[in-house]
Amino acid sequence: MDTAEQFKSFLDENEIFYSDKSSNIERNVFRIPQKLKSGSLVEVVVIFSNDSLKIVVLKIASVVNDEKRSKILELFNEVNFTYKYFKIYLDKDNDVVFEGDLVTDLIDGDFQPDILLTYIGVALQEINEIYPKIMKILWSD
Repeated sequence: MDTAEQFKSFLDENEIFYSDKSSNIERNVFRIPQKLKSGSLVEVVVIFSNDSLKIVVLKIASVVNDEKRSKILELFNEVNFTYKYFKIYLDKDNDVVFEGDLVTDLIDGDFQPDILLTYIGVALQEINEIYPKIMKILWSD
């Protein structure tokens, strides 16, 4: 069983809601909706590709004001300096994106879905910490 199939089985066994989309043999995508402490809904996207995977958290916030965009980018520069396994940035549509990469043979050459779920939990914890700072900038005058 490949890593994406193992992850899918893990999600099913633990009754974790997700949607999946396989674009081809070499790539599988899982979308897992999550709620932040603030109550906001985000979407965790797990992308399996060959021997690595990417975790991308979407729908965090959007930046529409140029002045606030520059303040948001300053904040992201500060926090990205402290992150070891993640990065946060604005995409081409000025949406906030939180991202991390992993190799799939995490421990002793064996993929362990529970470790991936823990990694997702750490990502969400980091987002919960920065989210109020993002909103403070976006809601300021």
